[in-house]
Amino acid sequence: MESTPYHTLFRVTKEEMMAVRQDCNLDIKKINENLDILEEWCRSQEHLVEALPYLDRDMLERFHIQGRGSIEQTKIRIEKALTIRGMLQEFLLHDEPKKVLDKLHSYLDNILLVSLPKVNPKDGTRVFLAKLMNENFEDINLIEGAKFSCFVIDVRMNNDYIFSDRVIFDLQHIKSSFITKFNPVIVKKVAVFFTEAYKFKVKGFHIINAPPYFNKLLQFFKAFVKEKLINRVYIHNSFEELYQEIPKEILPKEYGGEEMSCTNLAEEWRKYFKTEEVKRIIEHSNKLVSNESRRSVYKFNEEYFGIPGSFKQINVD
Repeated sequence: MESTPYHTLFRVTKEEMMAVRQDCNLDIKKINENLDILEEWCRSQEHLVEALPYLDRDMLERFHIQGRGSIEQTKIRIEKALTIRGMLQEFLLHDEPKKVLDKLHSYLDNILLVSLPKVNPKDGTRVFLAKLMNENFEDINLIEGAKFSCFVIDVRMNNDYIFSDRVIFDLQHIKSSFITKFNPVIVKKVAVFFTEAYKFKVKGFHIINAPPYFNKLLQFFKAFVKEKLINRVYIHNSFEELYQEIPKEILPKEYGGEEMSCTNLAEEWRKYFKTEEVKRIIEHSNKLVSNESRRSVYKFNEEYFGIPGSFKQINVD
């Protein structure tokens, strides 16, 4: 892309975009040359041809950034993303846009999952905030949560230019019974989707308002998440501790910050839901997949899930 992308929810300055490109040893001329090569490669892959019309150059450039400017690594990123999306279709958005949007609105009523608009000036990361809005777990559905998160990824692949993250988890309303909501099979699928399908480097999971039984929650997730990610979990006993990694200038007001409140951030997402871009992203969601019937040989299930045979045949109640 020639100009700096601008999005209310994912702000990126020209300087930040240039820093990302320099880190990948890229300039606009090299990017365009490499994207031409990648488009030609996609056209030569029978199992990717059907997805190519929905994989525009801006999205392809973001895959290239995730591949650190390497053509071969970018091919791997595209392969993994489209293959895993095809294997885990229950996380994609299959309904017509109006039905999907109703579910997205309902999800935001129960769980706040928002991006902080400004990039973290300390390390150039994108910061996300996740928080239960009440103690009623009955309205929480893990698959619907995964769909919402997949939608956020699709939005980022269309608009963001920062793919190194920090995530703040506010556990104020978490109860010990919360863990009963998690089906281990679904948790495994979710973990694979968000750690293998896309190359978002998570530099830290920042826990605030941790309950006394937090270690039990952590033990549960150790079975599904790589150890290096578990080692990036940080418990903060005060906002001052949090500010050491994520400065208050980019945090919402509820956390002593200088940015808009969580309520206003959620409202910005709701406004965005009404745009034509969101309608397009929803309509394209289940088309950005590989067609495995046209692939020669690729032992993807065994490599990523440790399960022989077709992962698609596993039913989840």
